Amino acid sequence: MFGKLGARIAAPAAAAVAATALIAAASPAQAQVAIGPHQYFTGLVLGKTKPSVIDVACAGPAKTGHPVRGQGVEVKLMVGAAAAGGGYTGNHGDHINAELIWSNGPVTVAVAIATFTRYSVRMAIPTKIKVPCGGSGVMSFVPNPDPDKSGMPATVSVTFTSTGV
Repeated sequence: MFGKLGARIAAPAAAAVAATALIAAASPAQAQVAIGPHQYFTGLVLGKTKPSVIDVACAGPAKTGHPVRGQGVEVKLMVGAAAAGGGYTGNHGDHINAELIWSNGPVTVAVAIATFTRYSVRMAIPTKIKVPCGGSGVMSFVPNPDPDKSGMPATVSVTFTSTGV
């Protein structure tokens, strides 16, 4: 009796493990693949595609500071159903620019963070730029070139948080 029950449990479990391994092995999202036209992608801030917190070194009552070292961004190639809701390189895209954008009163500030030519390459958020000590913004991952406007950026909401340093 235990032999048949064990076989009934083991077969589906083995199939699930094999399917998971096949998807992981076949997914180029984990490889450092070159960025090219007609690809879906997502952007990550500190490893997250959802709202993320950027730590900022702000002394005392300062309103601006520098991002803390060790924080990064990257882009991942998306395939199949996972592609919904991300960016698209369009008909010509061969690189993706990451820009950090926030409002400073009536002025919108956009700062270049990184340019990607390959997926799954983590790049540091520069520590020399000045950002708000608090508030929110967005990291926009924009495909380029995009002369016919067929591309679509991916975005990640960010919150700036002072470390008090």
